[in-house]
Amino acid sequence: MMAFISYLLVRFPYSAINFHAYETTSSALRAYFSKNSTSISNSGGFQGTANSGAEATIRFMSGALAGGVATVACYPLDLVRTRLTTQARALESREFPVFSFFFP
Repeated sequence: MMAFISYLLVRFPYSAINFHAYETTSSALRAYFSKNSTSISNSGGFQGTANSGAEATIRFMSGALAGGVATVACYPLDLVRTRLTTQARALESREFPVFSFFFP
């Protein structure tokens, strides 16, 4: 049960940060490309529209940046979650006494 609670305590902030960063980055990139009227090469995309290459590029860049920001922000929480899960399993089973050396 402790593992599930710790999973939820990490997953909700990760999803919230990821969503917020994606929306913020996406709107900033759209504003940047429309303001500078910079043409992104049309290398394919969605439904064959003239701007589909730019839209695909914006979505890709936004998703990559949002995932990176969310991962960096939530990595300490994930580390704590992994440590708590490992300790709980080691205390329950007592099969691996080597964990007591790594996690005092």
